[in-house]
Amino acid sequence: MFAGLEPRRVPQSANLTAGLNVKGADSGDTYLLNSKNYIRKEFTTMKIIGYQRSNFKGDQGNEIRGMRIYLTSPLTSGQDVEGEACECVYMTDDKLARCGYVPKVGDEVNVSYNRYRKPDNITRIKA
Repeated sequence: MFAGLEPRRVPQSANLTAGLNVKGADSGDTYLLNSKNYIRKEFTTMKIIGYQRSNFKGDQGNEIRGMRIYLTSPLTSGQDVEGEACECVYMTDDKLARCGYVPKVGDEVNVSYNRYRKPDNITRIKA
């Protein structure tokens, strides 16, 4: 974390830029400041609970092929916080091929996001 500080909400009046990368003072971890005004770790450990093939036509009429991947991660900061959060990320077949990863239920993975807050890379955590 940041020199012993836990992630916290930032006042609405703060002058913040979405997508600003902040280097952790102690651990060397990189955190992402997103538009909801809180700091989120750029690499997030998650567990795959499901996936679904999802293809659609893009704005230019080209076919976009990929998968919706359903993930859970523990809620770890703040008062009165308990349990797990869940989310769905969409990864194109091209991104999955670049990562060299094939989704499998039960895998623990790291998901990294690009500066537009879109999932950019997914890697399986080696045991």
